[in-house]
Amino acid sequence: MIMANVLIYSTLMCPFCIRAKELLDSKGVSYEEIKIDEDRSKLQEMLDKSHGRRTVPQVNQRHTKLASRPLVVKHFQSHALLPIE
Repeated sequence: MIMANVLIYSTLMCPFCIRAKELLDSKGVSYEEIKIDEDRSKLQEMLDKSHGRRTVPQVNQRHTKLASRPLVVKHFQSHALLPIE
């Protein structure tokens, strides 16, 4: 099984999460979504990886740091899928 290169922590009703996923879909980027409202144990995982940031969506390319939606949009506007600085 091929693992998606992008990981997104989200909640079911978050409009920013929906928009971030739409952006990834529009760019043809496969991703793994972790809904922290459905699996509360994943909330702590997200907090650990994001250095305590509690906002969603939190998006990252595997092996790079997490970013919030504004950084994701800026990142994709450059038409590249590279590590976020």
